[in-house]
Amino acid sequence: MYFRRMSLSRIPPGGNAVPVTRLLKSGSSHFQELFSRHSGFPEENTFYTGSGTAALYLALLALKKIHPDRSEVVLPAWCCPSVPQAVLQAGLAPIQADLDPDSLSYVPESLEKAVTHSTLTVLLVHYFGIPQPKPKLSNPPPLFLRDCAQDFDFTNAKESDVAVFYSFGRGKSLNAGHGGALCLPEGSPLRTVCTEILESFPKATSSPLVNAALINLLSRPQLFGIVSSLPFFGIGETVWKHPMTFTRIHPEFFRIGSACFEALEKHRKAYAELAQNYIRTFSESVDISLPFTRYDERRLPVRFPVMVKNPALREKLRRELNRKFGGVTGQYPEILSRLPKVPDAFPKSGSYPGCEAITKQILTMPVTAWLLGREEEFLGETGKVLTKRI
Repeated sequence: MYFRRMSLSRIPPGGNAVPVTRLLKSGSSHFQELFSRHSGFPEENTFYTGSGTAALYLALLALKKIHPDRSEVVLPAWCCPSVPQAVLQAGLAPIQADLDPDSLSYVPESLEKAVTHSTLTVLLVHYFGIPQPKPKLSNPPPLFLRDCAQDFDFTNAKESDVAVFYSFGRGKSLNAGHGGALCLPEGSPLRTVCTEILESFPKATSSPLVNAALINLLSRPQLFGIVSSLPFFGIGETVWKHPMTFTRIHPEFFRIGSACFEALEKHRKAYAELAQNYIRTFSESVDISLPFTRYDERRLPVRFPVMVKNPALREKLRRELNRKFGGVTGQYPEILSRLPKVPDAFPKSGSYPGCEAITKQILTMPVTAWLLGREEEFLGETGKVLTKRI
């Protein structure tokens, strides 16, 4: 099977799978109301874009206009390549900081060193739905940005110096294949600027329905394996693509988004139980640590992360589980500055031992609808691998 050969650099199906028949049906278009109620951000403070990266780009352009004397954006040395891509396209400099492998939060000393009087913002990445504390800095930026692309369940904490952006793309909790949102704090001066800048974004011309139907069809590992094995598709690869195109959200998204939202709520309890079963299964191994163990129905992981300190065990888990089921990956294969085609993207580079350790230890388990019917079998096989001598 293809998944036995799957590399750690390819991100397999994730997010909540929505039946294509449900996507094709005429549904509610009141997504803005649903999302506002879910997130806690007022509709008037929420700006919808064609992707989560476009929402980040919008925030950066607005911040740059208000603070033209600041030109640097601090971000983790291990994160999605589209994040520094947006920073560069906004005419800003990405500055890396190290992460703690045990919590996936910034190493305080590394972050403090990265933040200067030129810092425009610091990105707080909520990996796999793990909430990140706002750091206490001696020289804080004008605004922090919470990257909640993987944390659909983050709700408005009413932080006056924090904005939040979400993604509704492939592999996310909504899994709509299109769309993102930037949510601003109450009374933010960015609101007027964001309104003006968003008007300059090109309109999304292609209907998102085809893409939404395709990615939900490919949520089955077998289908994903067949299609992604064809090199000209490039599906699921972690690569550097520059420049990117940022658009406004397509009007058809709101109906599709509502269908995805309703499908997620239908499986919410089952996903919470799956996360708890993962916690029980992996907690029994001395070779594994868990960055987060407080998942419940109010906070679901988009994928379940484990840190495997034994390289042979990590490889065996990946190989055996993908051979029989699929869906296990190491997420991002390298720290940002080591990705192909990125040698000159970072003006200030250094040593990031925590992020290096993450690339060598992390595995993420699927949290998606196709697994719910095989959950007991998947967990049983996981237990067998963990108890065998390596």
